[in-house]
Amino acid sequence: MDYGPLPSGTVTEINRQMFSFLLQDLLMKAEACMARSRLFISSWPFLRILFIMNKTSLELLTSNNFTLALIDHQPQMFFGVQSADRQTIVNNVTGLAKAAKIFNVPVVLTTISAKSFSGPLIPQIQAVFPSQKPIDRTTMNAWEEKNFVTAIEKSGRKKIVMAALWTEVCLAFPALSAIQAGYEVYAVIDASGASSIEAHEIAIARMTQAGVIPVTWLQVLCELQRDWSRMETYGEVTHLIQEHAGAYGAGIFYVENMFGRHSENFISDNDMPEKTHV
Repeated sequence: MDYGPLPSGTVTEINRQMFSFLLQDLLMKAEACMARSRLFISSWPFLRILFIMNKTSLELLTSNNFTLALIDHQPQMFFGVQSADRQTIVNNVTGLAKAAKIFNVPVVLTTISAKSFSGPLIPQIQAVFPSQKPIDRTTMNAWEEKNFVTAIEKSGRKKIVMAALWTEVCLAFPALSAIQAGYEVYAVIDASGASSIEAHEIAIARMTQAGVIPVTWLQVLCELQRDWSRMETYGEVTHLIQEHAGAYGAGIFYVENMFGRHSENFISDNDMPEKTHV
């Protein structure tokens, strides 16, 4: 109920004016503090990630919680890659594809303008999934292709691991769109490539600021294996490492040939005899 203006000069009016002044001052300070916080967070990508990430983002990848999307690994797209050695990217993305197959991770393959411009999916990936036909698109952002999104949704998983050519377009665009749609996105940086080193780095910065989590293909493989006592996948994983993990693979080859397969001589810590102290 409004009783109208109070007589000027009264104690109540003075108190009201003081309260109004203090409130305005408090609001101004709060706005300034929020502005500084926003600037600070935007200036430090890792702090921005902490604000965006939730508990499920901190879960390790398993064969049951993500879908792998391999986007536009095609000849014409490789022609323009300048951010890394192209054969290394072929090696890495092939290793990533094989890792997904070993652990039965659902995989979505997609290409852009395969028949009119970019050419087919490279044979190294297609050989891993010989019966799977890539989803061809015309849109640079795979997330704007209904069939691609439908394939992702079909798995029922909220984590997506992505690799693509190019990083600044065909990886960044769907990664950002998937984040916006409520997915958790992991970008496999060394299985992707850009038109320049600068473009690659800027795209990674843009994605991480939005909450995309950068990983490498070998990191994904090790995250899936997790435990060397998992004998059901041990042999295939170590064979894959020898094929695609460079010096690490050479080391495994050396040990197996010089000292025998680790899996054949594996003794867990729990199976070791107790030490006798004298």
